[in-house]
Amino acid sequence: MILIITALFAAALYLTIREVQSGYNTLQVTRRVLNSGKIKISVAEELFNVLLKAFSFLNQRLPLETYREKLAKRLKECQSEKEYKPDMFLAYKEIMALTGFVIYAVLFQTADMYTFLVAFGLFFYPDIKIKGNKEKYEKQILKELPFSLDIITVCVEAGLTFDNAIIKYVSKAADSVLRGEFENYLKDVKIGKSRGDALKDMAERVNMQEFSFFMSAIVQSEKLGTSIAGALRLQTKQIRIKRVQRVEKQALQAPVKLMLPLVLFILPVIFIVIFGPVAIRLIKNM
Repeated sequence: MILIITALFAAALYLTIREVQSGYNTLQVTRRVLNSGKIKISVAEELFNVLLKAFSFLNQRLPLETYREKLAKRLKECQSEKEYKPDMFLAYKEIMALTGFVIYAVLFQTADMYTFLVAFGLFFYPDIKIKGNKEKYEKQILKELPFSLDIITVCVEAGLTFDNAIIKYVSKAADSVLRGEFENYLKDVKIGKSRGDALKDMAERVNMQEFSFFMSAIVQSEKLGTSIAGALRLQTKQIRIKRVQRVEKQALQAPVKLMLPLVLFILPVIFIVIFGPVAIRLIKNM
């Protein structure tokens, strides 16, 4: 049993060293090329990239297919799939946790429960970050969607096809998240995807209820042969109604959210200002 464990450890160590060496050689070549173009890469960045590649190589050997699928979907939703693949993102989390563990252990010269809590928190910090990116992404989509649908609806009612209306919108709109999604849709159509499949892929990337309803309405209009302009107009109206309802809901939640800072920070100060002098006089008279 000991021989088997030793052999497995030696094999894992050999694969890690080989992958680190390969990554280091690649980065050395990259550094020479970039330095020739007056672009410098720091040693810390090189070391991080080498570790990221090594950990990602090891993660590919782990049986985590379900976790990879979920992680790939989350990265796709927050537009981070271009920066990280699932195994690479998991490696990023592992490096964060390991770095926090080592730094805490060196600074305090101990490996107690707090050290593991720091590593645990840093391991899940990237998940919190991509969740925040997803929320920011959704807010941008919801902000831009009604106005973009108005433009597309006007173009369709003027006689353009749905795809030509999107081309017109993309050519005139400022650089934004929604414009990027429509550009990806046009790219999918150009490479041979049907309109329905391209719309479904875009709805999966965005993964928002309002956007999914809009895409479903377009697909149904195409299948049934009904007016796309009418479906666009109806969906725009529904999106605006939901937007107003969302704002009203946030306004109603504001007093509840203000209760905690009011109790913790404002009321104690008021009590100190009002009853402080009275308490001081009582203490002096005693």
